Amino acid sequence: MSCKIVISLLLLLGFIHIFPSAAYPLDLAESDDDTTAAHPAEACQALFIPSGENRREAQAHQKKLLRIKDTRKIVTLIHRSNAWTKPPVHAHTESLSVVDIATNADGRHVALIEVPEDLAEKVDCEPGLYRIDRNDELLPGTDVLAISEDFILIDHNGQLAYLTPGGPRHVTFRMVWQSPWSVKRETATSQSSSRKKKRRGRRRGRRR
Repeated sequence: MSCKIVISLLLLLGFIHIFPSAAYPLDLAESDDDTTAAHPAEACQALFIPSGENRREAQAHQKKLLRIKDTRKIVTLIHRSNAWTKPPVHAHTESLSVVDIATNADGRHVALIEVPEDLAEKVDCEPGLYRIDRNDELLPGTDVLAISEDFILIDHNGQLAYLTPGGPRHVTFRMVWQSPWSVKRETATSQSSSRKKKRRGRRRGRRR
């Protein structure tokens, strides 16, 4: 099946719908620690593009998203993107189900996404659970930026959104833009040191 046919199929199925995050109550899910039964993302590249195949986009996102501070009550995203001007909104997957967020053997969070039999048959993949890691791509235009124990942060065609396991759950985000530039200010000590160097230079010139 060609890539164009697969993408058209996904659009018809309505893979992602964006809903305002304020529409859902706060109820965060617990994570699991067993990912051995799930297929790797590369086993169904019609739906998922692993980070190894998506290296350029992954590196670009790593430069934009500097860090995430999660205090349970509010999640702060510190970034350098001029496009991310609004907090993430909740994204609901109609064709795929985010079953859980688990922890793999090296302690990293991965998302467990279920591909139903009807969709699996249409895209020629095995049905069941698939492991999705940070920097993977769910489908063209939807990149996984980060995975915490409570949510999956994605960039959907330039718009920040998030997915939660087990159904819609509200997460409160705060955006903090950090400038890539810095201004060096001279302190009183550095100014005094600079004047002393100038005086020494003048004295040496006089001796000559």
